[in-house]
Amino acid sequence: MDKLFVNKLLKNIQTGKRTISLNLKITRTMDVIPMAKTAGYETIFIDGEHSSLSTETINDLCVTALGYGITPIVRVPAKNAAFITKILDGGAFGIVVPHIKTVEDVVEVINASKFWPLGERSASGGFPQFQYESIPASTAYPLLNENTMIIPMIETLESVENLEKIVKIKGVDALLIGSSDLSCVLGVPLDFSSQKYISTMDYILRVCKENNVEIGIGGIQNHPALIEKYTKQGVKWYLGDQDKSVFLNGLQKSFK
Repeated sequence: MDKLFVNKLLKNIQTGKRTISLNLKITRTMDVIPMAKTAGYETIFIDGEHSSLSTETINDLCVTALGYGITPIVRVPAKNAAFITKILDGGAFGIVVPHIKTVEDVVEVINASKFWPLGERSASGGFPQFQYESIPASTAYPLLNENTMIIPMIETLESVENLEKIVKIKGVDALLIGSSDLSCVLGVPLDFSSQKYISTMDYILRVCKENNVEIGIGGIQNHPALIEKYTKQGVKWYLGDQDKSVFLNGLQKSFK
């Protein structure tokens, strides 16, 4: 289907290409998208949890990104079916879901995100992912099921405890480790050199590798040694710099 935009995060993960996503939290202007394109980004991570971005702005960013050949992935604030539907109908090629604890949590997300027979996503049409062309549901829904990524976050103690069950759920396309929250619940806030954190990370990576589930990692963009280490362990996706950090660093540099 040549009208369907390419999910570059999914493609890169499948082909073994390392991907770094620009992390958008405060940007409300679409100008950031061609800037990201010029900088070389193929994917953006739009944070709908730790930001005040409206649904309208998130959808505008998604549609603009698609037009520039950049794949938009959105972190939703919770496993809310109504919100997930709006984000996916609005152009996102994947959702990241925080606060996951149980198998039931993941199943609930999949039901909200995938069309029948994989889930219970409400029927719609004229999707941005198909450049708004009217595509028969019999064609569009299977393609969206195949190309829309469902990415639960591993950042709670319960999600780690239930990991070996979560990785076996049909419909999970990848997992995203929230390093900051994970270190906090382990009792070692942002101490990525702690043996407790290292052991937990090694366990997560081992279980995912054994079950052929891809992993992304957020929160370590300022730790190049960790990125190098985890890349050697097979991790292909990382959250990169946040827009506010990029802006602040640029302002501070220009002020000196």
